[in-house]
Amino acid sequence: MGLNEPFQRAREWVANSLDFNRNYDASVFETTIRLLYKSCGWTS
Repeated sequence: MGLNEPFQRAREWVANSLDFNRNYDASVFETTIRLLYKSCGWTS
């Protein structure tokens, strides 16, 4: 499917930048969609 590079970028971001130690409300659906959208390199 040609998604190796976006997958690697997303994996590196999760490993190095994802931080659950924050106190805020977030929609799981909205967060998931935004992460997938960004990891695929799509722009609006």
